[in-house]
Amino acid sequence: MYLTKEQASEILNDTKNSMAEGLIDKTEFMLSILKTDDWSMIIKAHALIETIVTELIVAQTEEEKLKSLIERLPLSDEQIGKLKITKDYNLLTSEQRTFVKRFSELRNMIVHKFENINFNLKEHINSLDKNQKKSWLKTITWYVDDKDTREKWEKISTEHPSIGLWYSTMMFVSLTTIKVKELESSTKIDKLADETTKTLLKYDV
Repeated sequence: MYLTKEQASEILNDTKNSMAEGLIDKTEFMLSILKTDDWSMIIKAHALIETIVTELIVAQTEEEKLKSLIERLPLSDEQIGKLKITKDYNLLTSEQRTFVKRFSELRNMIVHKFENINFNLKEHINSLDKNQKKSWLKTITWYVDDKDTREKWEKISTEHPSIGLWYSTMMFVSLTTIKVKELESSTKIDKLADETTKTLLKYDV
């Protein structure tokens, strides 16, 4: 398959602009919820995660017409949920999927009872036993590779759980947004290259 230099340049510029716009929009949203209470931050951050996971699946499957259907799928259901689809297509790492699943559990725990509107994440983390807390810290520092950095962020996430969760979400959103734009760009390249190839073959004949 073939692309002209002009076509390649146009797609590259479009991808860069689209990626920048997506990151700016989502970063502004994330910064806005950083100043809210824990309950609001968790609900809003989870909504953004669910939205971007839907975008990821649509970008991979190239099924824009099915977006409304995909939006209605449960996020973390291991049989029919969106995370199951991301696993089948290898769109998210196991660490990312675990993070989303644990976040969903936290969100579901607080969203269905009115008294949880004053939910305090630090009090919740402090109420966990040693193993539960260790598991939680491992989950929200999924993006860390080296030991020293992990210990640093585990300390931050223990002393300031809201900051730790916010940063972990920000990392997920940023990396996933980039992946969405890469998939969309790849689809454009394939379609345009196919059209160009057909045109070249037509003239060759």
